[in-house]
Amino acid sequence: MQRQRIHRRLRDKIHSEEGFTLSETLMTVVLIGLITMAMAGGIVAAKNVYQRISLRADAQTLLATTVSAVTEDLSSVSSCDALQSSGSSQQEVTLIWKGNLAESTAFFYAESRGYRMQYRNGSYGNGASGSGASENGASGNGTSGSGASGTGASGGNTGTEAQKGIQVVPKDNEGGSIPLLPDKVQTRGLYAYIESLSVTKPQSKEDGGYFTLKIQIKNGKKDDQVVEEATVCVHNKLKFTSWSVR
Repeated sequence: MQRQRIHRRLRDKIHSEEGFTLSETLMTVVLIGLITMAMAGGIVAAKNVYQRISLRADAQTLLATTVSAVTEDLSSVSSCDALQSSGSSQQEVTLIWKGNLAESTAFFYAESRGYRMQYRNGSYGNGASGSGASENGASGNGTSGSGASGTGASGGNTGTEAQKGIQVVPKDNEGGSIPLLPDKVQTRGLYAYIESLSVTKPQSKEDGGYFTLKIQIKNGKKDDQVVEEATVCVHNKLKFTSWSVR
């Protein structure tokens, strides 16, 4: 009954020539404002959720692309300087630890590229200290090559900011570096990073060697926060007869 009376009064007010009072008008404005604020808050929350999901999806795609590119290189490795220099005393040699080179002889021959190389985390582009500069202190000359994933990306980036990422460093290229991935796959501040990389000797003539590495996808716009990561084991073409057995 009370609801019917309220509806009747509102209907009478609408059809009345007297209109609404000032207090009624102010109350309507306040209610409309509260409803608008609630809707705006919901839209902002939905937008933030969408951005987080979209960023995670892009990071997963970049991680899969990086794993594919690294696997193509490491699965074709037929010799490794660090293992040969260690003799038979070490079954496993760490090449990269916490993102930095752990071995000065961290070069290996990748048949898919046709030269000895190593991976380094670094920056390249106009914002880097030298085109193709590396975090490990090697500055490159931005030499381009067709061995990078897709078409060989050039060390010289046309952007105003340095692009971070994994670099391929040929042994006989005077410190030059080639980005492992083209810039177009590393968007929204995301970039690939090798946290650790080690190589294990073949244990018998029937077995081959293998690499174990941890790849991370970081967000350069969020203080290099790790968005995605994966640990990968890649079997290679290393032979048991490559080292003397004591």
